[in-house]
Amino acid sequence: MLVSASDNNKVKLWDVASQSRINTWKTDDWPNMIKWIRGTPWIAIGTDSGELIIASTETKEAIFKGRVMEDRILDMDYLPTERLLLLCDKEGNIFAFKIQ
Repeated sequence: MLVSASDNNKVKLWDVASQSRINTWKTDDWPNMIKWIRGTPWIAIGTDSGELIIASTETKEAIFKGRVMEDRILDMDYLPTERLLLLCDKEGNIFAFKIQ
């Protein structure tokens, strides 16, 4: 699988073998950060306005969608043992999102 983002605020999931689009998620602002969440079938999408989308590559549905930061999500990391998704904005603020 491959994930792509574009200026039209869409994130697309592709099947590389068949070169076909599997799903599309619409964001409220420009998607600037995408992270595969290790050990899960999920991807995390962060936007310039602080919106976070956690989407399943299996069910193709958004598991979570909401604005979690006041500013652009600049970086993400996932801590699998703690099941925490860490988000950082340009001011250095860190937000921890617990994956259930």
